[in-house]
Amino acid sequence: MKHAIFTIFIYLVSTCAHACTCVELTDREKIDKATKIFAGKVVKSEFNEQYEVESLIKVEKIFKGNVSKLEEIRSSGDSSSCGVEEVVGFNYLIFTDEAGEASICYGHEEYNPKYLELSGDHSPGRLLRALSTEKHNNHRQ
Repeated sequence: MKHAIFTIFIYLVSTCAHACTCVELTDREKIDKATKIFAGKVVKSEFNEQYEVESLIKVEKIFKGNVSKLEEIRSSGDSSSCGVEEVVGFNYLIFTDEAGEASICYGHEEYNPKYLELSGDHSPGRLLRALSTEKHNNHRQ
């Protein structure tokens, strides 16, 4: 009986160990690292054959990079691989790499300009506020 319980415990621990782990980056580092940063509404989102989520975003605001009016992004379809799954009809602030890949590690959050009015490290819009602060600081120099 002890052997059976131990075996089940080992199985549960090994299957739960596959979680997303990101290298901790500051908001400034996420902004610097991103190739593109934009906000927009998801108009289409579906899984492809590689179990990646492919989403089509109607861009509403560009913060960084050469961004088109419609951007297609990819992300792992598995949250344990740090993937993001955009919901059609929702607005997001999206950071992508040069390949157009999005990840919760790169920077990704729901987008609403009213979030600029909030404060706090854990409140919605933290990355948006960091971008706005950065833009403001660049104009002062």
